[in-house]
Amino acid sequence: MDNCSSYSDSDDESEYTLDELDDILYDEEDYVVERHGNLYCEELNDAVDLKIRNEKFVLQRRTEQGVFGLFKLFFCTSTMKNMVAWTNKFLVRKGRRPIKLTNFYLYLGIELYMSLVPLPRLIYYWRKDIVGPAGLVQQCMSQNLFLKIRGAIQFHPPSADMFRDQDCLWHSRWMMTEFVTRSAEVAVPVGAIALDECSIRCKGRTAAKSYNLAKPDKYAIRLYAIVGSSSPYIFSCWDCGHGNRTSEVPGVQLYLNAFPDLRPIFTKRLVPSGIVPRDSSSALWAIMIAHVVRANDDIDAEKRFFCDNFYTRHKLAKAVYDVTDGKATITGTMKSTNMIREDRV
Repeated sequence: MDNCSSYSDSDDESEYTLDELDDILYDEEDYVVERHGNLYCEELNDAVDLKIRNEKFVLQRRTEQGVFGLFKLFFCTSTMKNMVAWTNKFLVRKGRRPIKLTNFYLYLGIELYMSLVPLPRLIYYWRKDIVGPAGLVQQCMSQNLFLKIRGAIQFHPPSADMFRDQDCLWHSRWMMTEFVTRSAEVAVPVGAIALDECSIRCKGRTAAKSYNLAKPDKYAIRLYAIVGSSSPYIFSCWDCGHGNRTSEVPGVQLYLNAFPDLRPIFTKRLVPSGIVPRDSSSALWAIMIAHVVRANDDIDAEKRFFCDNFYTRHKLAKAVYDVTDGKATITGTMKSTNMIREDRV
């Protein structure tokens, strides 16, 4: 416990100024837009941007608290305190000592760090002969404390157990809703926007996991994401509501529960049109696209969404046109084997 505190105090961010950090992390020479001589592509490159919705507040957080302030834009202190309280309840029930908020922040930082600096086995991060960036983990937290938090961490309130049979992601739905809600509040992509699948590799026993032989991660939790092209910023990321089984609550309804302001678009436009089934994945995609258009409503430029052949469907394009009043278009690839199918032409 003391080692964790001493390390956090010695990690002084004042060694560099904010401007110097920006110069180090974001070198303009590494982000030069390549010109191909194609007017259409150049027009798309010039139009892409990431619009900060509350720029003054974000800049204040960045200036006062640095990178940690940006992290708290998506995971605020109250969210972290709730998770610590739920985790401590689980630990006390198992007869173990509770943890502190600072330990929880260190644990999350180590998990993020391990995803960027991977090693073959978890135990290697605490080996004495490991040098370089990987050796920093053993200075932050002991292996026993790390495994203790990992084995007891709770992403949901105790009352979420009642939705176990209705939602395959019941154990992570609260945390997922918190992140996606704040992500949509902080910024919104402008110009060319991507709609694509986002897979989370999973080896655990969960109904949210599905199998797809054609994917790099064959066993994974499949999510759908709206991502900007100017920067890898996720505006929204959601699941269809079922993994390897049919759920009682479809994904579009769960998304509307997280963003109730979008429900009139669903009930007054999408459902009466009957273009796509109300509980289908296409309905979820149409509402997610309408969410971006609504967030960009003060910008007159056309919203262009790009996707692969999985989303290239005539009915989906008509549904998007209807729920966005013609303010959004979809451009997708197409396989020659699918060109004869009516629902994809």
